[in-house]
Amino acid sequence: MHETGGSAWRHDAERHNDTAPAPDAPPRSGLVSVDRPGMAEGADRDRNVVWAELVAAVSAAGDPGETVDAVVRSAPAVFGAAHVVVIVAGEHEVVEVHGWPRRPRLQIAGAAAAWIPSREVLERGAAVLLPDRDSATRRFPSVVAAWSEVGVHASLTVPVMDPSGRCLGAIEVLWTEPRPFDAEMESRVCAVAALLGRALVAAQMDRQARSAGALAALARALVGLPSRENIAAVIASLGRDVVGALSANVAIPDAEGSRLLVLHHQNLEASARRRFASQDVDQRLPLTDAYRSGEPVLLSSLEELELHYPAIFAALRDAGRQAVAALPVPDPLGRTSAVLGFAWNQPQVFDEHLRATLLTVASLGGQALHHATAVERERRAAAEARSAEMVAARARSEADTARQRLLLLAEVAARAGRALDLFQVAHDLSDTLVGHFSDSCAVYLTGPEGLERVSVAKAGTEIPEDRIVVAPDSTVPVAVAYRTGRAHLRPLTPELLDDYGVSGAVRDADSRQPTHTVLAVPVVVAAEVVAVLQFGAAGDRPAFDAEDVVFATDIAERAARPIENALRYRNEHLMAESLREAILPERSLRLRGLRIETFYRPAAARAGVGGDWYDAFEVDGRCVIVLGDVMGKGITAAKVMTEVRNAIRAYALSDPDPAAVLSRLRRYVENYISDTLVTLAYVLVDPRTGEASVSHAGHPPALHLSAGREPQWLAGQGPLLAALIAPGREEVATVTLAPHERLLLYSDGLVESRRLPLGQGLAKLAASVQAAPNETLDTLVAAVDPAADDDISIISVELSAGP
Repeated sequence: MHETGGSAWRHDAERHNDTAPAPDAPPRSGLVSVDRPGMAEGADRDRNVVWAELVAAVSAAGDPGETVDAVVRSAPAVFGAAHVVVIVAGEHEVVEVHGWPRRPRLQIAGAAAAWIPSREVLERGAAVLLPDRDSATRRFPSVVAAWSEVGVHASLTVPVMDPSGRCLGAIEVLWTEPRPFDAEMESRVCAVAALLGRALVAAQMDRQARSAGALAALARALVGLPSRENIAAVIASLGRDVVGALSANVAIPDAEGSRLLVLHHQNLEASARRRFASQDVDQRLPLTDAYRSGEPVLLSSLEELELHYPAIFAALRDAGRQAVAALPVPDPLGRTSAVLGFAWNQPQVFDEHLRATLLTVASLGGQALHHATAVERERRAAAEARSAEMVAARARSEADTARQRLLLLAEVAARAGRALDLFQVAHDLSDTLVGHFSDSCAVYLTGPEGLERVSVAKAGTEIPEDRIVVAPDSTVPVAVAYRTGRAHLRPLTPELLDDYGVSGAVRDADSRQPTHTVLAVPVVVAAEVVAVLQFGAAGDRPAFDAEDVVFATDIAERAARPIENALRYRNEHLMAESLREAILPERSLRLRGLRIETFYRPAAARAGVGGDWYDAFEVDGRCVIVLGDVMGKGITAAKVMTEVRNAIRAYALSDPDPAAVLSRLRRYVENYISDTLVTLAYVLVDPRTGEASVSHAGHPPALHLSAGREPQWLAGQGPLLAALIAPGREEVATVTLAPHERLLLYSDGLVESRRLPLGQGLAKLAASVQAAPNETLDTLVAAVDPAADDDISIISVELSAGP
């Protein structure tokens, strides 16, 4: 289901609350109208409304700042607290603090020591409860003064984690009265932390996608620019937008290399432009330090600016600048050819994404400046004399190469980044690079057996994709690059082909245009070589040189993130698929006295790791059929499926009555699955009498199908299963199945999508089964929404015709 699928169904029920019974009304049973499916309202509606408003506010937030503000603004009402503080963790002792009165937004280094409870949570990933000032004084003496400023007497701090277990920050709830330990309150705070963690991860992924698009636009804008001035102007304007800076500048060394000349400023005041237009490289300034060291200079706040550059601190402060970055711009040989400067009017957290984006902008600028330098060399050579034609031709070739490589880098990032399938990423890399940078390209992935070739391509030749596995201790270039973590260049000889174990068919294919040089480059993720790219030069193409090695290394760096994402996706997919196969029964369910048909189709974009599940089993001669939906995807959803299914089976053995099972299951979810929403439909059928009892927990209503009658929705609605959702009254609908009558259970993916509102989907489902009551489940899906992009599960239940 969609991440908000369960909530969407609950809200739809609340829009029709005129059909809900009074709190003291008896449970409804039997059949209700097709166009007005019933839904019970739970008790403690106020608490549900406050919780729903908080979930909606977090879900509607467009960026991390809005997400955090939504929690700071809305969460106090949920917890009955005076303040809710959100701490977002960064790198190098940097944290962002939101919601704490009289405290700055950014805390760094020593200043962060004032946040000792939050710091302990960030470091240990465990909650910290301070029920009163005495306990705070004993554990964190320095926090009491800050509490006294705003009248705080108690706090609870819990970590905000991402799905991989990395601590993204913390939520600190502050009360103005002592607060004893309350397990329910801690569960609520942990639920909000889980929501915030997912929202921050989603916002981070959205931020990365937008950044990739902006980088591609910058790369396209830089292609073919004729001068360094033009390039500087584009980098200072578009590059500033890519990193979200307020101002930007580009500086290059003069002919003697003793001064930096600023070619272009963006959003920098006239006085500052005049003061910093020319800078001695021996001065202590961010741009000159980055130029001399060849390393980035990143200053995240005014405190750091004053500490490291007191001479310019006042000027930057008066100009409203609070964070600065200076990036060396490398040429294809790795030499610093220019420096980029960016300034922000807010403190910055230079996390991994922002650092990578800054370095990518610098790399693109280096390629473009190299191209412009080659073009300028070409113009000078042509103007000097016709005798310099060879020099001009070389310059044209270099300029064309630089331009093509700039485009190729953008294409590699764009194509490889679109796929999550590991083999598709490898094939996209091979197809993109062959014929442009090299005549052949092979991708080797590290594995338990060694380095396995998963993709190979050669221009104008069909290379058999034989399985080739290279031992890590081999002498071939791929193994050398893997062991050393550096590029390895070597002529390709017949002996080297023998070492690779290349088959005769591959040799015959290669002999039509023999490969003469091989360049192997490692792909490194988190200091570990996860793959090796092998490029081949064949025929008339010159052997690879030093610039080719630098460019191939740049390609490997661009490929690292897509390969890393594909590896993570594959591992999670395999684990989730294994869990799903372990918990789902066979597709053809057999229970005595019943004929059961099932249909399951995973969402195409996620390949079967969604939250839909179903189960069927016998209890004392009666049959239990369950169809459920867990919010989320992947391993987390599969784990919750397992827990809920096992709990249902255990409770049904004691008492299979729907109300009893759902009542106990609701308490189980409330106490042990606090941050996940679950919906399900539960059916208890006696095959001997045909009597069926049905109950729903926030799930679309089951359909009763009988020949010659309109399909009927079954009542028995209750709220979805989730922490902080009031249990209300479990409702049960009863119906007696006659021969050839069916019960139809389905997940919301069948009747609700981006193109199909829930009301229309329910109407289409009813119309489809009425028009063709005996149609197959495949045909039913095609009739309702053939292009549905969510998981779809359906179970059809009827009495058996025979014994």
